[in-house]
Amino acid sequence: MLGDSVFSTELIILSGQRPLRRGGRRAVYAVPGKPELLIKVDTKEHNKKPLPLLKRVIRWLFPLTHHRDKIIEAKCEIATALKLGPKAEESPLPKFFGIAATDLGSGSVIEKIVDQNGNIATTFYVLCKKGIITDHLIGLLNELVGKIYDLHIDCNDIHEGNIVLGYRNGKEALFLIDGYGDRNIIPLRAWVRIINNNRLDNQCQKMADSANFVWNKAQRKFSLP
Repeated sequence: MLGDSVFSTELIILSGQRPLRRGGRRAVYAVPGKPELLIKVDTKEHNKKPLPLLKRVIRWLFPLTHHRDKIIEAKCEIATALKLGPKAEESPLPKFFGIAATDLGSGSVIEKIVDQNGNIATTFYVLCKKGIITDHLIGLLNELVGKIYDLHIDCNDIHEGNIVLGYRNGKEALFLIDGYGDRNIIPLRAWVRIINNNRLDNQCQKMADSANFVWNKAQRKFSLP
């Protein structure tokens, strides 16, 4: 079953498995035996990246800061689900199922957003590169952005590569799969909605410039040129 306690008690073997996606900081793998789930772990390159002296001291004094990104994202995913209550299925973020121990280090177990065929969902970046953005997809993008504003989701990196087109319970939608959670020491965006909204305005404008969309700041909506 989803959310089974196996995630906190059994070591998941990922070595030898090709990651489904790989970024600069983390790699995404399928969870063996659970095709509906993914697990995100830090890459070896990220773990070996040299840190400034101050960060090394902080890491030594507070070892959990090594897992800071996982904790911040998990808090954001859980907080969003709690805000939605019985409508948690409408969350624009992947569902969070816990932290798992793997042979590549600890990882975050999350919902696998899939396409109509059950494969891992396609990023909005790929759709843009293929030139198949339609008014319908722009409408789904505006639904996603509207939820992010309404739910006061603190985002630090909204762009085409962090958004996927997929299905949840048979309903088509766009989902933000990365780039959320306030990573500042003093999380003002998480506390103050107007500060977060200003940040979202700027990020949406940057994405519009990158993807050749039009961003209406007053209405907080995208459109095609």
